[in-house]
Amino acid sequence: MKKLSERSIKSKEKFADSNMAVANSIASAVFIGILVLPLTAFISAIILGNTPFQSIKTPDYWYVLLFSILYISPLFLSWYAKDFAMDLYDEVDSFTTQTEQTNNDTPHLISQITIINQQTETPTV
Repeated sequence: MKKLSERSIKSKEKFADSNMAVANSIASAVFIGILVLPLTAFISAIILGNTPFQSIKTPDYWYVLLFSILYISPLFLSWYAKDFAMDLYDEVDSFTTQTEQTNNDTPHLISQITIINQQTETPTV
C-alpha cells in the first residue's frame, strides 16, 4: 500500500474530499442525536401519559462523564479529519499555484505563433 505522500495530487484531493464528507457526517450525526434525544424523551413521556418532566431524573456523575466522553470523542474525531483534509487541500492548492506560475512563465504556442507572424509580416505601402 502506498503512503499518502507517494500519491498523486488528484488522489490527495479525492482523499481530502472523502475526509471532509466523513467529518461532516460524524458531526451532523452527533448534533442531530443531541437534538433528537430530548425531543424523543419528551414525546414518549406524553404518549405514556406522564407529565413530560416527571421522567427526568438527576443522573449520576458517571453517566454525565460517560455521556460527555461519548459526545466529545466523535466531535474531536471529526475536527481532526477536517484539519487533515484542510492540510491536503493546502498541499493541492500550493501544487496548482506552482503549476500555474510555471505555465505563465512559458509562452503558449498560440502566442508564439502570433509573435512569429507579426515579425514576418511585411508592411504594405
